[in-house]
Amino acid sequence: MTTYTRPLVNGTPTTGQVVKAAHVNEPIDQIYDTILAGGITSDQIAAGAVDTTELATAAVTRAKMDGTIPDGSTTATNTAPTDEKGLANKKYVDDQVPTSGFFTAATDEFNVTVGVGSTFEDLDISSSVGANVALVFFQIESQVDDVKIKPKGEGGAYSAHPLGEGVSFNLSGSAPSEFVYGTVTTDSSGIIQVAAFTTSQFTLKVLGYIK
Repeated sequence: MTTYTRPLVNGTPTTGQVVKAAHVNEPIDQIYDTILAGGITSDQIAAGAVDTTELATAAVTRAKMDGTIPDGSTTATNTAPTDEKGLANKKYVDDQVPTSGFFTAATDEFNVTVGVGSTFEDLDISSSVGANVALVFFQIESQVDDVKIKPKGEGGAYSAHPLGEGVSFNLSGSAPSEFVYGTVTTDSSGIIQVAAFTTSQFTLKVLGYIK
């Protein structure tokens, strides 16, 4: 170890910091000025005794960080980065995952049995479109000629068949595998309502949906 002393600018002598001779790679005046200004020794930094607050107080800066960011590191906040070179935190990335758009169905077919008298009954299709509001594109396969589909809670307003009469899906009922296509919205639980003029069975197939 070697102890260096030099006068301050105002002429008052002072004892310099202790510097290991083996670590001296630049003029001693520059090393002295750097250490005196920040009050930080290389041993302290190596030992991890300096936190970000102390670095900020000492006005210590680095041009860049070398190496990798350790696992488990976090950003100071979960707000969106504003700098183009800023790090994106998990919340910001998760928020960018699309939660809306056109989706194909996971579970697409529902075998439906309804009662007599055009009484609307709930049909839960949340296993296909999710427990949420969605605009559903569907296909109905049936042999009955009067199948009604409507959004739950929308009074007597239900989907119109292609002829536009506004009363039902009009299927011929004369042969198996008669098809008709339409749209309907679900409620916030993924439920629609269905009815038929007579007791009947039909298949509702979800072709896709928008949410």
